[in-house]
Amino acid sequence: VIAGPTGPRGGIDESGPDVGQHTSIGAAPDGTLHIAYYDVDNRALKYALGRLDENGDRTWSTMTVAAEGGAGQWPNVTVGPDGVPGIAYRVGSLDGVSYLHYVSATVTAPQGPEDWSAPMVVHAIDLEGASPQTLSYPEGTGLHTSGIRDADGLPVLAWYDRSGGRLWWSRMVDAGFSQPELLAGWGHPDPDRDGDMGANVDIALDA
Repeated sequence: VIAGPTGPRGGIDESGPDVGQHTSIGAAPDGTLHIAYYDVDNRALKYALGRLDENGDRTWSTMTVAAEGGAGQWPNVTVGPDGVPGIAYRVGSLDGVSYLHYVSATVTAPQGPEDWSAPMVVHAIDLEGASPQTLSYPEGTGLHTSGIRDADGLPVLAWYDRSGGRLWWSRMVDAGFSQPELLAGWGHPDPDRDGDMGANVDIALDA
């Protein structure tokens, strides 16, 4: 402690944990906040729950949702009309395969990993022969994921596949996600959509 203990960070000068990259936030109808973010030090998907008490003050709890394969980059959290959150997130590499995964909470206020479903595979890319890290983005899929809920409260996702230079989208149908559809990128039959496309994607739904 080298500064005033009532000041920022309690006056502590040393670096703290490297957390909070690629933060995504969603709000439930009752004002509960759900935040998904990447824990760089632990290469894990973290989740924070912010609930209002009877005095209108917000209390926070945090947990690790996924940690295998470098999980958690570019997460996207959305909240259904029932107040239950879901998170789409990238998995860097599991046995040489990169994934876009999706997990849904089983309750409106998750308290631990047991309150989340098993991950669903939305997209998978074989990393064989690919460099794990380029100068800009890592190889694989699930980068810059953007999500929204449709009129039925089901998630709709769009994301960037770095290895293919492609933009994909999918939506939840029944108990799983539809086969990803290529919207643009290398190999698209429309010449105007053929090229490295899809980084920094943002999705919206009209009426």
